Amino acid sequence: MTIAVPPLRERPQDIPLLAQHFLEKYAAAARRSIKGFAEQTLALMSVHAWPGNVRELEHAIERAVALSSAEVLMPEHLPAEVRKDTGLVPRLPSARMKLEDVRRWYVAQILAEVGGNKLQAAEILGIDRGTLYRILRRQAVEDEPEQ
Repeated sequence: MTIAVPPLRERPQDIPLLAQHFLEKYAAAARRSIKGFAEQTLALMSVHAWPGNVRELEHAIERAVALSSAEVLMPEHLPAEVRKDTGLVPRLPSARMKLEDVRRWYVAQILAEVGGNKLQAAEILGIDRGTLYRILRRQAVEDEPEQ
């Protein structure tokens, strides 16, 4: 028996529901308190073609959860290929940020641009890979909820 399921690009109404499911799954696994998506984030996901279908959407959400420390996923948390068709330029989340927050944001941006490739990210950032791993470990410890 063959079940024909149309590609995700032909059923954009399914994207918010699938994205929320994946968000809950990966936020729980990472013990993060990410609640949902910014409106613009959902809009971007709805217009993307998703050539990898549901699996590509799942990986995009998984990576966004890993890179975000906010309660809502913003467009800048999405992979560059999802943002590129719209010309969306990543911007800082707020006008008055602490230097540590700017550093965290910038590292996340570079990682998103290179698809999570830590060697490439370290080269762009001008640091060695070990330093990048230490930064990411420190961020993970800071993001853990207190018990």
